[in-house]
Amino acid sequence: MPSPTATAAPSSFLDPIPLLGPGDEASLAALDEDGEWGTITVHRGDDTGGYATSAAHPDTFIIEVHVEYAVARDTSATFGAMDWALVTASDRRPVGGIFRPDVPEHPWEIWELPELPPEVTTDLIAVEPRVIDGWLLFAVPRDLADEPLELAYRPSHLVEAVTVLAVRDEGAAPDPVPTATPEPRPATLPYVPSETAGFSVIDDPEADELFVDADTCENPVAGYTLSYPDDWYTNTAAGAVPACSWFSPVFYELTEDGRVPPEIVIEIRSFEGGIGFVHVPDYTITEQVTVDGWNAGRTEEVGGLGADGWLPRSLFTYQYTIYASDDDFGLKVIATTSTDDPGSYERNKAVLDRIIASLRFDR
Repeated sequence: MPSPTATAAPSSFLDPIPLLGPGDEASLAALDEDGEWGTITVHRGDDTGGYATSAAHPDTFIIEVHVEYAVARDTSATFGAMDWALVTASDRRPVGGIFRPDVPEHPWEIWELPELPPEVTTDLIAVEPRVIDGWLLFAVPRDLADEPLELAYRPSHLVEAVTVLAVRDEGAAPDPVPTATPEPRPATLPYVPSETAGFSVIDDPEADELFVDADTCENPVAGYTLSYPDDWYTNTAAGAVPACSWFSPVFYELTEDGRVPPEIVIEIRSFEGGIGFVHVPDYTITEQVTVDGWNAGRTEEVGGLGADGWLPRSLFTYQYTIYASDDDFGLKVIATTSTDDPGSYERNKAVLDRIIASLRFDR
């Protein structure tokens, strides 16, 4: 039986193509601004609790999808992992982040097509189809196991999905898979929040180790004190930038003009006044938390429209926004890390969680 084929018909409520069982396959058109430039074959992998060499968080499980692009003509489109989102079937709400394990049989990439030779770009028949492929591994919260899920394909130049594939019906999630050599975890850690801290931290044994010998610093302008890894570096006051604002695992030089040094992986800013938004992300996951008793939001955003134009869907930003005042125009503290910053994004997120869990205001 031939694989089902989807046509490009942007809509918020498309009929999904079934791709529910391991080994199922579907084909659809790869699109850019000029129309179809090739085909995409999507293969359904397994649901798993993780891998022996790279365990998933115990509160999540993994949905495996293999994506194969067959190129039929030249295109300037950037394509790959940023074209896809796992969403709920009921309201097309994005769920699940992309899992990036060190698993040889499941390599992941954000693929970008190199230009074809000029002599073949005008004759579609003469172009030998080339295949570029990779795995999408979505880490899904276990409490969504009883909700049908879909995979949405939305090329970077479009606002809405053009194709959706039903990838999971409701059902039990697979059991967690432990790592082959689990790392010991300290019995007590200085940053672990109390029961009233207001949020949990990302499970990361290596981030735990970093905080066994934690150091502290104080930002006298925003009035907070926090813990950070003793092996890391933070700043003294530098012009208009107060102390305890920049954090990096490597040494860096302070800048006279207040620009963030390239080595910085976590930045904390504070200001008073209202909040305006010049960035409209493609996807956002938002969680309401509290930090030292103050209301806060914890968000992870993907791509979107910023002040300088469209941001790539390969850009992920993880951020806390703390409303540290009873006045709507009072103190705000914003702490951020992103995939544009050096090092491991997932590790930097886990370190940021622990820094914010330790943060205390002087009031």
